[in-house]
Amino acid sequence: MDLARRLLIAELVGFAALLLVALVLAAYGAWDSHVHGSSELFGNAGKFLFAFTLFFGALPVALVGAPGYVFLHVRGLARWYWVLLLGLAPSLAFFLFAPDLVWWAAGCGAAVALLTHLLASRLRGKWSVAAPHGPAPSIGT
Repeated sequence: MDLARRLLIAELVGFAALLLVALVLAAYGAWDSHVHGSSELFGNAGKFLFAFTLFFGALPVALVGAPGYVFLHVRGLARWYWVLLLGLAPSLAFFLFAPDLVWWAAGCGAAVALLTHLLASRLRGKWSVAAPHGPAPSIGT
């Protein structure tokens, strides 16, 4: 499989993982709003967490997460600990701009990275490193 196809698959899986994390945070926001007396199903907290997570997560997934995951996969290094470090790396930028949000960014980055790895491991047959036509035939048989 060529590199562009692997990158496309990694981008799609990464964005699916980001969407799942954003939905979980929106559900938490909805629950928190309900506990604190809001009558709306998805109050402002849920909508805000969903939009905030998608907005600030899209660039790290597209520019760091997916290309980094393809790099790790091609090199045979796609292990949980390397993927976790890859997911935590973009959160370091929050130290410069919004230090109060570093833990939120690190938690979301770790969740998206590990979920991406889990989903990608289920798709291994779709983007295997093996030759597309199976093993080479042996000579003399």
